[in-house]
This record gives sequence, structure tokens and C-alpha cells, in this order.
Amino acid sequence: MIRRGPLLLGLGLALAAGGPAGAQNPPGTTEGRGVCYTELGWCPLPNPAQTPVEARCYCILPDGRYVYGVTKAWRYSGYVNPYFNPHPPPVPSTIR
Repeated sequence: MIRRGPLLLGLGLALAAGGPAGAQNPPGTTEGRGVCYTELGWCPLPNPAQTPVEARCYCILPDGRYVYGVTKAWRYSGYVNPYFNPHPPPVPSTIR
């Protein structure tokens, strides 16, 4: 079992705070810096300025499961889902 520290718990609570309302209204064009990067995809961090790089984090899949990863200081822009964004094809061979 993975031990969840205060940072991970805070990230989860911030991501869950959007709740169903975020799912009803599709996100528009946005940009930012700071993501939780996983083998399957990524999600934007709710407070990237307060989150250290390479910290453990997780994204929430549409079915409610968690995908664990690490934080990265990467920039993103465009159509961004606040919960989970799969890697675009082709998926790197190390992920398959």
C-alpha cells in the first residue's frame, strides 16, 4: 500500500473538489504549468506553485480510479481536462 502524505491528500482533495459540476461543463482552452505525469497520461496540478517537482501525485480517471505518478513542471495549453488527459498516440513503447 502506498503511504499517502499530506501533499498527496491535499492534491486529491483539490482534484475532487471540482466534483460532478466539472464533468458536466467540458473544460475550455486553458494553459498552465505543473502536471501530475503518469504512464497512462497526465492531469494539471491544482496548486503548481506550492507543489514540489518529483513529488508523488495521482490523477482521477473517469471511472473514479486513481493513477499514480510524479509531479513535473511542464507547460500545457489547449483543451485540457482537469481530471485526466491520456497521452496522444502513438503511446511511447515503454508505456505499453
